[in-house]
Amino acid sequence: MKALDAAPRPGTRPDPELARRERLERERAGLPPEAGQAPADEVRELIAVLADCMDREESELSASEYRDRGLANADHLGILHSRWADLAGKADRERYRQLVNDALPEEYRQDDFGPKQTWLWRDLRAAEMAGLDAGEVARAAVNSNTLAGIRSMAGVLHKRMSNIVDPLVPLPQKPWNDRPRQFDDPEIAEYEASLRQVMQARVERLGEHAVQTSPAWAVPALGPVPDDPVDRLDWQNRACKIATYRELYGIDEEHEVIGPEPTGNAPEMRAAWHDAFAAITRTDAVHVQDLPDSSLIDMRDSYKTETGWAPPHVGKHLREVRLGADTMRLKAIRAEAEAQNAKDQAEAARHADIASKARALEAEYRGHTAALNEVMEDRRLWDKLPKAADALPSRPTASTGAATRTTRSGRWSLPNHKHPASPRLSPAGSPS
Repeated sequence: MKALDAAPRPGTRPDPELARRERLERERAGLPPEAGQAPADEVRELIAVLADCMDREESELSASEYRDRGLANADHLGILHSRWADLAGKADRERYRQLVNDALPEEYRQDDFGPKQTWLWRDLRAAEMAGLDAGEVARAAVNSNTLAGIRSMAGVLHKRMSNIVDPLVPLPQKPWNDRPRQFDDPEIAEYEASLRQVMQARVERLGEHAVQTSPAWAVPALGPVPDDPVDRLDWQNRACKIATYRELYGIDEEHEVIGPEPTGNAPEMRAAWHDAFAAITRTDAVHVQDLPDSSLIDMRDSYKTETGWAPPHVGKHLREVRLGADTMRLKAIRAEAEAQNAKDQAEAARHADIASKARALEAEYRGHTAALNEVMEDRRLWDKLPKAADALPSRPTASTGAATRTTRSGRWSLPNHKHPASPRLSPAGSPS
């Protein structure tokens, strides 16, 4: 076997072209070679060179070790879910494309349905999350009308599927361990499975952390942590669902537990929201799929009767008023800073007037917030103790500005409060 010229020792060494360039520059300048140059490379056996190639320092990690370390460092559902959603989304899109092509006649099948295919895949995903079979939904959309003369197959099928999918509500989500996807590459399948396992472990730790710390959002939503072990475990399971939604979608506000319901444009987010909402309202154990129509109609009518005399639910109004107060506060801060840094008195006076008006509007918003908080407290009491709702007093009108009132029929109603008019904005973005 012929010997191979290689480095005399393992590790990196300078690029030989650099040494050659320096030697040529010295020769062109008429300078002698540098003294004490390194001796010529020694001739080594092939087995020695191979051993150096396979050798690595103890600090270096293998590919699987790097993967495990990356999963440990990314111990946040937002990061982990983004990685899993990328893999699962690709697998779902390929599967949906095949289902739609199977439902279409052969002459209408396509490899690429164009830019509107995103809506099509979203409809099929929403149908699956509501418990329907994606293949049956695709066949129902295809067979509902003729396909002749269609220019955008994805747009037409999306319109037909919307009539099926839009009224649906997502079913309770399965644990992450029970949401596998099919991949041809076994390494990708293994990585996807590890992501689901890590996410499920993170969800369980979020519930344990909520039990130990009782975060500010948990007590209004679920009440204090029970002392009974069974009730405590139920409280932890409900907190898991709420904390999962909050961490997945970046909800940091303590006074807003899960926020408003997402639109149908985000099926995964909407399903997670319904899971969290069911945990708060304790409706996750109620299943009405198998009830007869007569029972459902009776439940609907009973709900109207029970809630007809209940205190109004003003959560949406309360949220809007809080946002208005925060907006006015920020405008006032900005106007005050502009007034301090103004170059002439006229400009300073204008910004000071803007700040004064913003502060007045903020105070008015805060007053509405206090009144609506009292209404929401009545609503919470009614939700917990429906039979005691008759004992709820109407709020006095002097201190709260007639926050609520009871009509002669016993029904609760809101006064005709008018929200403070937002100041008109000039082209520069300041109130005028």
